[in-house]
Amino acid sequence: TGLVTTVSTAVHGDIYSFRNYYRPEDYTDDHLLRPGHKPLTDSAGRLHPEGQVLARYPLVRHAETMEQFIEPMAAVTVAPSSRNDSRLPNEDSRYIEFSDISLFRLNRYPGLDRREGGQRIDYGVRAGVIGRTQGRAGVFVGQSHRLSQDRPFELGTGLENSVSDYVGRAELSPASWLDLYYAGRYDHGSLAPRAHSTTATAGVPLLRLSTNYYYEDAVQNQVTGRRAPSEYVTFGGSSTFVDHWSVSAGHSLALNPNPGPRATNISFNYMDECFILQTIASLDHTTPPGLNPNHTVYLRLVFRNLGEVTTPKMSTSAFGK
Repeated sequence: TGLVTTVSTAVHGDIYSFRNYYRPEDYTDDHLLRPGHKPLTDSAGRLHPEGQVLARYPLVRHAETMEQFIEPMAAVTVAPSSRNDSRLPNEDSRYIEFSDISLFRLNRYPGLDRREGGQRIDYGVRAGVIGRTQGRAGVFVGQSHRLSQDRPFELGTGLENSVSDYVGRAELSPASWLDLYYAGRYDHGSLAPRAHSTTATAGVPLLRLSTNYYYEDAVQNQVTGRRAPSEYVTFGGSSTFVDHWSVSAGHSLALNPNPGPRATNISFNYMDECFILQTIASLDHTTPPGLNPNHTVYLRLVFRNLGEVTTPKMSTSAFGK
């Protein structure tokens, strides 16, 4: 019949042992410890199974100069109620970015420290055109509906209600040297915009430049857990100077809150059909005065279809001032 069905299952297990741990709610808005709050010392474990059935129905119409397509899709995801005990440390799942990319994921929390439980239905549709010689354009819009009564996500994420915000994207590439991309999240009731991401990339392999603007109305503070608007812009460039070898760099600049530079990344890359090798340097511009800058260097080796290995990040202070 043309129906494409994907069944995914996973079981996630954790064992925690921690000492002198302060929870995010133990801190004030100024990142100061609240009086009378004591650290936690404990150990705990959990096991979290989850499964999903994703069905897609791609339809294509062929024309002389292009192909047109439309693809409705829907997924049912089931898991036990989430066991996100606030006593457990949360070091990598603080910030939730709900978008078209994370809509159909089994677990929409990033990292490992928090799991999304319960039952939900995700649905969306994508459509577009692809030129036979060059050029393409496409759009996607989707939403999530939570069936279980638990509400694991906080206010401002777009997932705090049983019916989520709308997420979508639009892509346009009229030629090989130009790519335009937009992604957004809109309130499910008022359709008010809650997040935007706009990217433009132009150039040829020898020199390719890009810029990105991002805005979100409620970004979570990694220390206090509270949310506030965030707005930043990034600039980047890359050059493939010989076959398989390239160099790339990027710089991010915050506009709101606390305007100023945030990070600079530089990488030297080798890429072929078998593996990818990268040397990456990251410069952190957010270090408070009086502390050593948190600049790091590390290597990343990716074996295609097998996996990847990343070395521990080494502080550049090891090389001296």
